Amino acid sequence: MITTGTYVGYVIILAGIFIGLFTGTPISARLDMFYVLIGAALFIASGVMSYNYYNGYALKSSYVNTGLTKAWLSILNGVVFVVDAAFTYRGE
Repeated sequence: MITTGTYVGYVIILAGIFIGLFTGTPISARLDMFYVLIGAALFIASGVMSYNYYNGYALKSSYVNTGLTKAWLSILNGVVFVVDAAFTYRGE
């Protein structure tokens, strides 16, 4: 449940941020920092939960491989959000 909420929620949030950037009304650095830190925590948690779920399967199938790929991509996305938070904090 948390994984689906994370993915769908951040599609909506990031779409709003990109629309704001393209229309010339970007969000403040404080709000951006809030979104990326919460997003990093949620994506890393979703990735770890997905990894633990799919890693327990005894039979390795394409379903399990897809789930493990989803888990690692979620963790990678969380790391990208942490890097974005570092750049936002530095003011670049």
